Amino acid sequence: MNCGYALLTQSGETLPLSTRGDKLQQFQLQMYHYAALGIKFQGSLAGKKVLDLCCGRGGGVAFLAKQYEAAEAVGIDFSAHQINTAQDLFTNGLEKETEDNQASSSPQSSIQFLQGDAEKLHQVEELNGKRFDLVMCIEGMHCLGNPTAMIDYVQKHLLADNGQIVIVDSFDKCDIERIEANFQKDKKLIIQKKEVITFNVKHAMQLDKTRAEKLIQRITGNKVVTRILRNFLASGEESKTYDELGKTHEYICYVLMKKSAVDLRKTSSSLYQGQQEQQTQGSNSYFGFSAGHHQPFNIRNQSNSFSSNYGASANLVNSQTAQTY
Repeated sequence: MNCGYALLTQSGETLPLSTRGDKLQQFQLQMYHYAALGIKFQGSLAGKKVLDLCCGRGGGVAFLAKQYEAAEAVGIDFSAHQINTAQDLFTNGLEKETEDNQASSSPQSSIQFLQGDAEKLHQVEELNGKRFDLVMCIEGMHCLGNPTAMIDYVQKHLLADNGQIVIVDSFDKCDIERIEANFQKDKKLIIQKKEVITFNVKHAMQLDKTRAEKLIQRITGNKVVTRILRNFLASGEESKTYDELGKTHEYICYVLMKKSAVDLRKTSSSLYQGQQEQQTQGSNSYFGFSAGHHQPFNIRNQSNSFSSNYGASANLVNSQTAQTY
């Protein structure tokens, strides 16, 4: 699914997963949770519409839809085989499950998987007229020949006015400046947040190494194929991906928003702060975060009791350090 995300602790866990299937993908699901919710210090996707580009077999977006109550979730992948697998795993039988829960007051997520090219989203007819609050692309951007085409189309046709695009991937250090300029081309989008999570990803790869090695052994005993699979599965120190991270590459999470939406937020925030200053002595803290330094903050989804602790070092991007917890 992806390289995974882990706290810099012995277990690395951010989420108390319960089912065996989820536990086997602990760090991969944590990456989805971090990208969709953790980096923005949110606890729920209730009422939100989510689009996952390059979704693979769909496990990540399905997890978000089920556990965090997204109103609608759509996964798109170039591979028809991957989409067929996602439909078999997560949408077949969904109608029956919905019928069985009609008497329940819990909201039911709509999950859909579509085959399509992320660089030619205009060809995916099912997306016509839709707007999403969250558009994600986790470890898919590096596979695209023209990622700018994807970003441009999403910004113009698929992103809600106050929506966010979250890009998570490994980036060549030499290309980061150019990529960030492309993100903000024509000043339609701005980088609302950027976090370097290289250490968190490498820690996840280490913690997940045993599981990955067992999977490789079940697949093949051939040394050449084993080496290829280790790179593909990012299996700890044995993989090229692991070795490159921190040296020639950085693993980064970007949150992008429409510039018009950010400008509106700033205006609203300034008005609100002006009102607050008239009532109090004033404070540099916001939800427990002091200006210039982020303290750990607990996120709890009250509907399903999932919780997570995230925090960030004061000068995260400039120091290129991992998150601190």
